[in-house]
Amino acid sequence: MRAASHLLAGRDLTDAQLDELARRVEGWATAVDDAPVRDKRAYMVRRGGLAEFMVTGVPQPPPPEGSVLRFDELSCIGGPSSGMSMGFTYRRDGDETVAETVFGRAFEGPPERVHGGAVAAAIDESMSLILLLVGQPAYTVQLSIAFRAAAPVEQPVRFRSRLVRREGRKLFISCEGSSDEGVFAEAEGLFVLAPPLVAPPG
Repeated sequence: MRAASHLLAGRDLTDAQLDELARRVEGWATAVDDAPVRDKRAYMVRRGGLAEFMVTGVPQPPPPEGSVLRFDELSCIGGPSSGMSMGFTYRRDGDETVAETVFGRAFEGPPERVHGGAVAAAIDESMSLILLLVGQPAYTVQLSIAFRAAAPVEQPVRFRSRLVRREGRKLFISCEGSSDEGVFAEAEGLFVLAPPLVAPPG
C-alpha cells in the first residue's frame, strides 16, 4: 500500500488507468469492510512495551544500547503495520534515538522537497522514541521547529532526538533532522508523562 501511494504520487497516469485502479481498490475495501474494528488500546496492551506502564504503573526498562526500537506498530508515521507509514526504522544510540527513512513522492510538497507538515510529524514521532528510554508514555504538549533547509525526497534522512531535561512529569526533548546535504530542521518539544490507569505499587 505504501509503495502504491508513492507510485500514484510520482507517476503521470491516464484517466483510464486511474479508473481501473479505483475499481480494484474499491473491491479490496469492500472485502475488508465487514471485519471487526480494531481496538487500538487493547492491541497496545497485548503488545506490552510502554502500554505495560498503563496497566501496572511500573516504568519499563530501557532497551539495550544499539538495539532496534519497536514503537507504535500502527502509527501512520513509522508503524510497519500502517499503509500510510513513512517507513521509518528506529534505533537507540547511547542516550539518543535515531529515526531513519527515505521519504517517497507521496510526501513531496514543493518540487523535490518533503512537505513541511510531514517533517513536523516525523519530528513528533522521533521525539516520542525517547519515551522508550524513559520507560513511560507521554503526550506531546508543544513543538517548536526551525526549518533550516529542504528535506529531500527519495534520499536517506535521519532524525536524532535526546532528552534535554526532566522537570517532574515534564520532558523537554530536542530533535535534529538531517540528510547527507546537512541539517534541515531543529526542534524542541515539551511532553507530559501520562498517568497510569492503576495506582502505582507502594
